[in-house]
Amino acid sequence: MRCLIGFIVLSLSIVSTDAFAQQADKQKLTNEFFNMDANKDGVISMEEIEAYSDRAFNEMDRDTNQYLDTNEVAVKSEPGEVLKGADTDKNGQVSREEARQRFRGYFKAMDTNQNNQVTQDEYSDYWKARVNF
Repeated sequence: MRCLIGFIVLSLSIVSTDAFAQQADKQKLTNEFFNMDANKDGVISMEEIEAYSDRAFNEMDRDTNQYLDTNEVAVKSEPGEVLKGADTDKNGQVSREEARQRFRGYFKAMDTNQNNQVTQDEYSDYWKARVNF
């Protein structure tokens, strides 16, 4: 499974608006949460989101050069747009550390009560506010 693709698609707010697609997108949210929750304790820790980021990065880094480029980022949107937000040094590629930083940012934004863990409700609320459900 290309776990990062689901996460990126959600982060770009690219979701169909019909009822069937909305239900499928809600299921994707649930599935992604449980994919991140490696120890199955019902919350996502910073360590879990970093590990998830690394797994996703490895899945996408087809040429194993430790960078993601537009050829490796295949989503429903313009690949360059996906890279733009994560490419903090503006070299046209996303390094593993840049990807981790992006996911750390997601974690901090989702952790609304700042207790260093993200519940399923926090996760869902974060993405629902950015996606057209």
